[in-house]
Amino acid sequence: MIIQRFLGLVLIIAFFQACSLDDNTVAKVGDFKITKDEFKGYLANRYGEKDSYESIDLKDKENMLNNLIIRKQKLNEAYDMGLNNNPDINAEYNARKWQMLANIYYVKNIVDRVVSDSLILADFEKKRYEVDVSHVLISFAGAPRSMNNRSKKEAFELAKMITKKVRSGSDISTLALQYSDDRTKMENKGHLGYFTWGRMVDEFQAAAYNLKENEVSEPVLSDFGYHVIYLHDRRENPNFNMANLDKQRDDIKKRLYYTKRDLVKPMWDKHLKNLKKENNYKILGQNIKEFSSANIALSLADTLSTDKVKDKSGSVILAEWDDGNFSVNDLMDSYMKRYNKKFTRFKSNLLDSLALHRDVDQLSSHIFVAQVAEEKGYEDKELQKKLDDFLEFSLVKLAEQESVKDKIDITDKEMEKYYSDKISEFTTPERIEMWKIFVTDEKKANQIYGIARKGQNFEKLAKKFSEDKSSARNYGRMGFKLKTSRGIIIEKGFEAGPNQVLKPFKYNNGWIILKTGDKKDEIIRSYEKSKRQITGKIRTNKIKEKLENWEAYLSEKYPSKINTDLLPTI
Repeated sequence: MIIQRFLGLVLIIAFFQACSLDDNTVAKVGDFKITKDEFKGYLANRYGEKDSYESIDLKDKENMLNNLIIRKQKLNEAYDMGLNNNPDINAEYNARKWQMLANIYYVKNIVDRVVSDSLILADFEKKRYEVDVSHVLISFAGAPRSMNNRSKKEAFELAKMITKKVRSGSDISTLALQYSDDRTKMENKGHLGYFTWGRMVDEFQAAAYNLKENEVSEPVLSDFGYHVIYLHDRRENPNFNMANLDKQRDDIKKRLYYTKRDLVKPMWDKHLKNLKKENNYKILGQNIKEFSSANIALSLADTLSTDKVKDKSGSVILAEWDDGNFSVNDLMDSYMKRYNKKFTRFKSNLLDSLALHRDVDQLSSHIFVAQVAEEKGYEDKELQKKLDDFLEFSLVKLAEQESVKDKIDITDKEMEKYYSDKISEFTTPERIEMWKIFVTDEKKANQIYGIARKGQNFEKLAKKFSEDKSSARNYGRMGFKLKTSRGIIIEKGFEAGPNQVLKPFKYNNGWIILKTGDKKDEIIRSYEKSKRQITGKIRTNKIKEKLENWEAYLSEKYPSKINTDLLPTI
């Protein structure tokens, strides 16, 4: 309600103030602007990337803009609270910056070398055609999702035999039903239909695209086993469009890079070694030993902690290179990020000079590469935009934490009242265990019922006769069902009571034979056992209320101007 009233007020004010905003500004909120590109990016999160969003209903745009305005108001408050100087925020920002710069360096110097633009173009142009294939999959022990114990050699021999049969005129769909380990074979008989390049694993698609019409492949090995592939048809892809290359470029690059992952590691190791040599990178082993000894002393005094380590040794340099270094403070920040601020997970490393040497080498190399990337001018507008977005998200999140979530207080009296008023939330209704068999024929249903009544194992009957596949796989088990649940099956079960086999009854397009098991009475969880749940529920409600009030307060503190003329044209 508060947000809706605020939106109406914003739009009224904006009508008179729109003329004061330039053509690239959708809104001004306190010290911040919402640009046209930023708003389009925000719309893209919901509607996908488009050149224009003019077709989107104006009310929907206004609601989206209002959400962005609220976020900018929180950002204003974060800066007024001085959260931009928060050391944790700055450490996270720098860590994100080094990570992104190191990734950019790696892409430019390794990935772009092994996955060139010409390779990306050649891969994309293969999408001009699509192929229609059938296959038989022969898996072996150890292959993903394999249920077969045959050896890899046995799988290969069986695949060769199937290839010969197809070449001799045997129908591949019949062979797929007989031999294939593909779980979809009962539905498709091995026929995969048309697919375009990039949709299948590389070994499979490379073999399929190299076949001629009505030709069968030799056994093709993939991670899933050996494939015998038969090409029915090849045709032009009606959805192929060269204009899509830029949109798909990154996805193609990632996929091609993945196929060359064994090649790139030695390339990177050699490149990094040379880069370190060029920049006089070295690890200061003596400093690491002395740092480890200082940590052991803190541990013996039972005072070893992140803050104590930083206070005692924070400025100690553990690795250095031209125009840069890696200190204990950098190490501790890296540890805290890697181990999600859980000191106990890296405490033992601080006491072991060999572990420290390994970690310093790895973590400092990351920052070293990032700084080289920065010196080479790898920072660009796109990188800065991502960093700005990350900083904004972090500041808004921290402002919400300190202004709303940290101020929530819950008393024992409130908890007791909530438990008393909402006792149904802590009550588990009576329940009965149930099994079912579903068949489409009434006569068959009565026959199964008769067998079950004589004491035959109901689960085995369900496995054998139930025409509901998921139910049959689970031996007819439905588990314990609550009395408050809806549905004729549950109603019938509770009417019959525990440990009964019910006469078949009509259900949808068939018949149900139902068996009930043990019955459990209603359970009311005690207040003591419910405290954690009560705290969570009250806290959620209080945060919601306090957040709405805080947002209403910010809307008055940081009034907004909206370019109402620009909004419909975006």
